[in-house]
Amino acid sequence: MRKLFPLSPHANTFQHWQAITVYVGTVVYVLYRLVFLFPAALDHLATTIDGDQTALALAYGVCLGVAGLAYLLVRRYLLDTATTLLTGLLVTEGAVLVLAGPWDHVQGWLVIGMGIMLANLITTRWIGILAAAGASAIIAISTLNGFDSLSTSAQTERTLLAFALALWTLLLSIGPALVVRGGQLTVQANLLRDDTRNLIGISAEVNQAILARTELETFLAEVINTIQQRFASIYHAQVFLVEEGSQSATLQASTSPVGEKLLAQEHELDIGGLSVIGRATLNKKLVLVPDVTQDTIHRPPLLLPATRTELGLPLVANDVVIGALDLHSTQINAFDDADVAVFEAIANQIAVAIDGLQLYEASQRTIRENQALYRQTQTSLREIERLNYQLTGRAWTEYLRLQADSTAMTLDLESGQTVPDTSWTTTLEHAADQHRVITQTVEGQRVVALPIVVRNEVIGAMEFELEAEGDLPDGALELITAVSQRLGLALENRRLFDETQRVAQREALINDIGTELQSAIGVDAIIQRAAHNLQEALEAQQVTIRLGFQADDKGQDGNRGTGRSAQEKAPA
Repeated sequence: MRKLFPLSPHANTFQHWQAITVYVGTVVYVLYRLVFLFPAALDHLATTIDGDQTALALAYGVCLGVAGLAYLLVRRYLLDTATTLLTGLLVTEGAVLVLAGPWDHVQGWLVIGMGIMLANLITTRWIGILAAAGASAIIAISTLNGFDSLSTSAQTERTLLAFALALWTLLLSIGPALVVRGGQLTVQANLLRDDTRNLIGISAEVNQAILARTELETFLAEVINTIQQRFASIYHAQVFLVEEGSQSATLQASTSPVGEKLLAQEHELDIGGLSVIGRATLNKKLVLVPDVTQDTIHRPPLLLPATRTELGLPLVANDVVIGALDLHSTQINAFDDADVAVFEAIANQIAVAIDGLQLYEASQRTIRENQALYRQTQTSLREIERLNYQLTGRAWTEYLRLQADSTAMTLDLESGQTVPDTSWTTTLEHAADQHRVITQTVEGQRVVALPIVVRNEVIGAMEFELEAEGDLPDGALELITAVSQRLGLALENRRLFDETQRVAQREALINDIGTELQSAIGVDAIIQRAAHNLQEALEAQQVTIRLGFQADDKGQDGNRGTGRSAQEKAPA
């Protein structure tokens, strides 16, 4: 039955009932025409057109053809057109029965009434008005036909019956119209209630996603599934996103197995292309195609052949198109103005949510990048600090080696004598090893030792011998520590100064040697001067220089290789 009388192309329950009414009216008319009216119509039409059976058969075929056409139009969701044809057929059929036969032909008036009622139940108001006007004209013509030849009582009876027929026509016009209007209001109220409930539900989910900082991909998948579940007219929904500077919209979330296939293909649509999404993202305006099979501008979706209505809504944030919401329905003209308004509100909320989630994700990425950079910086700083410590330790080791005769001393404050002493006491060793102040009592004396630190590297230690009795004065340890720090700073500055002096002396020596070598004439003279200057600079016992390439066999002088040489020995 559903294949013969499909209801899926019709948008809501009220339109389903309207379609059912037209289906029933068509079937009833065909059956009634075949069983009851056909013989009577043949007789009346034969009388009217002088028994031309060919014309009768043709008229009969036209009537059935119009009824069949009305049935096909209902299947294509053209309810108004189908009802107009069926109404015209019924009123014409009734007029033939009434005007060709007795004016009070019951079957004729019933057929006319059926046409009027059908017109007021289904079509727009003006079709019902035309049907009622046609019925009134038929009443007037049939009443006046032969009226003068009737007796007074017959005239009165016909007049009263004519008034009754007019009242009956009026009731058939007003009654169905009131029923239709009531049904429309009820359906609109139910739709408004459902749309409001759905909008509130989706708004709550959008706000919850924003507050919960849901990942964008998860949010989009959830919201389109919710849209599909809450709106029965939608069988497929998807969301496209547009990256800044991009010329295409990329599919990010989609329902149904077809959607999964499109996502796997990383489906894209050109902005400004022939698709609904292409036009919506280009113009920042919604695009509604009531019947994609009849549209000559937009290209229908190839992987969604069941689509009849498609609605594309741009997702706009801060006056910038960031994507589009794409809705599909299997019904022709599935979305009315109220539906579009609801979907626009949903699209605006989705756009706000996408913008917020994208900003949040961008901020999170920035935070993660900054944290990674901070960790990298900390690692680099620790490495630099470690290298500084290492270089400082090496530098001081070399410096102390060069200053071995003057890097340790003991000062006797009672005698005023300063005695060089390179030995380390136990407290000095503990202070240097433990990197802290050490206080001990040794042989009746209080000994305080603390490290000398440069850049967190211990370069030495100092020790004080105090009286064993009594406590240290307030602030004594802080004073000793501060002095130790200042001493380390002063020693480091002195080391750096000495290092600078040594570098300067070395550079001067290199420059002097280079100048002297430049002034020498001939290779032998250059080699001799180089050997002599190096021997003096390095205080070497002997300096040997060879020029040339090493050979496999010895030369005539018994030495390996060829070229020139010089040798400088220190004076005895």
